[in-house]
Amino acid sequence: MAVEVKVNEMATEEFRVMDEKPVDSHTDSYSIDDISCGIQLTSSGKRCRISFLQKFATPRWALAFMAVAYIFSDGVVNGVFHVTLTTVEKRFQLRTTESGIIGVMIDVGACVGLIAAGFFGENLHKAQWMGRGVFVSGIGCFIFLLPHFIIPEYTVGEKVKNYCGNVTEVECSNSPIRNYRYIFMLGMFFCGIGSENVGVLGTTFLDENVKQVYSALYNGIYAALGAFGPAFGYLLGGLTLELFTIPNKSIPIDTSSSLWVGAWWIGYIAAGIGLLIFSLPVMLLPKYLPNTDDVRKNREQRQDKSTNKKDDIRLGRRLLALATNKMFICITIATMVHQALIFGFMTYSIKLGVELLGLPETTSAYYLGALAIATTVIGYVIGGLVVTKFQLKLRGILQFILACSIVSFAFVFGLYMQCTEKEFVGATVIPHKQNSSTVEMSILTSCNSGCQCNTDRFNPVCDDNGVTYFSPCHAGCMDQTNETHFVNCRCLNDFNLADVSADKCPHNSCTNLNAILIIVGVSFLAGYLTVIPGEQATIRSVRFDERTLAFSIQKVTHIIFGRLLGRLLFAQALDSACLVSSTECGETGTCRAYLRRHMSRNVTMLMAAEKFVGVVFIAITVILVRMRKEQSLKLEDSVANEQNSELPRAGDFQ
Repeated sequence: MAVEVKVNEMATEEFRVMDEKPVDSHTDSYSIDDISCGIQLTSSGKRCRISFLQKFATPRWALAFMAVAYIFSDGVVNGVFHVTLTTVEKRFQLRTTESGIIGVMIDVGACVGLIAAGFFGENLHKAQWMGRGVFVSGIGCFIFLLPHFIIPEYTVGEKVKNYCGNVTEVECSNSPIRNYRYIFMLGMFFCGIGSENVGVLGTTFLDENVKQVYSALYNGIYAALGAFGPAFGYLLGGLTLELFTIPNKSIPIDTSSSLWVGAWWIGYIAAGIGLLIFSLPVMLLPKYLPNTDDVRKNREQRQDKSTNKKDDIRLGRRLLALATNKMFICITIATMVHQALIFGFMTYSIKLGVELLGLPETTSAYYLGALAIATTVIGYVIGGLVVTKFQLKLRGILQFILACSIVSFAFVFGLYMQCTEKEFVGATVIPHKQNSSTVEMSILTSCNSGCQCNTDRFNPVCDDNGVTYFSPCHAGCMDQTNETHFVNCRCLNDFNLADVSADKCPHNSCTNLNAILIIVGVSFLAGYLTVIPGEQATIRSVRFDERTLAFSIQKVTHIIFGRLLGRLLFAQALDSACLVSSTECGETGTCRAYLRRHMSRNVTMLMAAEKFVGVVFIAITVILVRMRKEQSLKLEDSVANEQNSELPRAGDFQ
């Protein structure tokens, strides 16, 4: 207890001294521009100093400004985007694979930002570099929402007829709205550029501007605050989806209708404004905080001693050493597949909640968002505590990771629990008057063949039994009484019924909902328990001077082969379970009906395969560590035997 009090007193004293110590440029070996708050339009240009902002040039304020920017940046790419993706997909007639490519552009942008920071970030102004990235992410948010203001207004039931013999033609002379996906890709590319640099450069900026003993404290607070980003994004996205895409418009449907399109774009406006605002104080921070020259002096001296003309050769040797380090490669692959699973699942978590579990989009955002944030925070904290509390060595860390990975692998099969299929005529329900032994599932049947139905017009309606039809036209309805009710329908499966309505369509929530959420939650928690120990295992599996390079390689590998492929594989798994898709001007658009058992099977098998690969490579790493330990013991025994053989025996003195 006394030790903890002492540490807290030291931290408080550090905050007080570094915050209150007056600026004295003569004590620093850097130029006045390097330690002054101000604006610099170009990297090589003159810095315009703003003296009254100098009081904010302290570790505390730097931490605060960067943490808020971190929350907004992570909130967009890992929160708002995941929540609103299903709505954007529905509104713009996108296929799941196409929406997956939009998500991939985040990873592409992140790679560009990381590579640029790797080449120039060490020599340039880190805070300014990071602030510019946050500013670019803010611009990306506004690019992403542009299609909402360009395309025609979304209408429900107004000026549109969609029953037998009276179907309003779709205007196809203009560019199809599906083409706006390229604007979405550009927007997410811009958002991705600044997303990773906030974490990477923010960590290094704090590390070089506080004493080494306090570096973990500052960076721990920074990482903990950044973890609130996804929670903020899920909450913001969920709230905006409860509003109709045109907020002030009166419509005959609510959030329970499959025709509902939430105000997805509002979240990007809020996040974009936040990013633009908080990029400014980050950019205004000095290159080095005043009175921190001593903090860097010893580290820079050590770095200067190791810097010479052979750096390129040494870099090549380090790369070769990492490429031949079996433990590092195995750990990287294991953590990579975990990234693929997490980012793939979270990208389509709302779609899984809606289509598989039968939840409304807003409810799905709250449920799965809360599940994701809870498992992430608890997993990170407990995983780190286990390593610290039990002072685990490399072998112990890997054994802990292996045990958690096996538990995660076992519980992931909970997603395979069967949910009742949604009754959709032509997809999961045999059409009216069709022979079940010979019929080919289709929404077009003999009873609506003369109605000139158009799959561009998706307008789901249901009968009193809760059976869903693609549109009133496909239900063979001959007349309409109001915007949501249709009568004289001749294609209904129940001969005693003759009318359908959009108000009657249920959400068909999965009866195993709670069990699935609990079991999958355990799987995710066990997976997140391995993240912090995985970082420690990486550190301890490489040489001290290879750590930075090892983490850089691992980060890029995670993005390219983990996140990127993870999103695409999940998209393909969902698309392959699609039964009925709508069209836009004859081109296949978004999926309107999935076979739940196929969706459950595809996603479960994909996640199980990724988990299995992770378990295998962690197990191999445990074996490698054990072999290295045995070889080390044999070497010690051999040395000891040689030393003993050289000692004089008692008979030698006779």
